[in-house]
Amino acid sequence: MGHFHIGYYEDNYCIEATGFQNEDGGWDVFFNDLDEEDIRLLFDSSCEINNEFGVLLFKAADYEDAENKFVNWVKSVLLPFLEPTSNDSDCIDHQ
Repeated sequence: MGHFHIGYYEDNYCIEATGFQNEDGGWDVFFNDLDEEDIRLLFDSSCEINNEFGVLLFKAADYEDAENKFVNWVKSVLLPFLEPTSNDSDCIDHQ
């Protein structure tokens, strides 16, 4: 199974997600750096969760599409969620 890593590395953050090629030739992008409580707070109950890869954020046509969607999601959803409790040199790494 092909995969790639995409990241957001601005403002002392290192936030990454992983894209896996799906059966349709597109990419499923997963984020796996939140605990169960934060997942419940950030996502609704209908979100798809893979035990190994994390929460399915979105589907993308290619790397560029995935990168654009991921950066937008980080800036508009994840950072506002994280910022009330963390502000300097936070590093969320996906391995």
